[in-house]
Amino acid sequence: MGQRLSQIEWSDRDKLGFTDLDIEHRGLVEIINRVIRAINEDDQVQYRLHANNFAQALILHFANEETFLHEIRYSHLDKHRAHHQSLLEGALAFNRLSHSMEDLDTLGGYLEEIKTALLEDIRGGDHYFLKFLETEGADKTVKARLLG
Repeated sequence: MGQRLSQIEWSDRDKLGFTDLDIEHRGLVEIINRVIRAINEDDQVQYRLHANNFAQALILHFANEETFLHEIRYSHLDKHRAHHQSLLEGALAFNRLSHSMEDLDTLGGYLEEIKTALLEDIRGGDHYFLKFLETEGADKTVKARLLG
């Protein structure tokens, strides 16, 4: 592989303050970092394994997050769901490619796109629904339970 891929560094700014979602987000970052390390090391077995694990973890996480967004009555749920679908399609396509392609530069390019989309979701889109909840979403009972 020509250029080594950089891993994602998790920080406190990535946290939303909802333990379950924060744990899942951190887990997604850890899995994609495993894919990155495996590609950097040209370890086909590992990058194929972790590409599959990442896609499966995304499916579970998006289902959990969308249930949460429904519960807080997030007004932009359909738009957020469409973003999730796009990211998931990219992850599933990458998973398929990782099993059929051995050109690490091309795989690395696709992985960079997925990494960027994941970071946009965690650091961008997901923080919008936090702001929504703080200002207008859900009723007082739900807010008290979710925000502590």
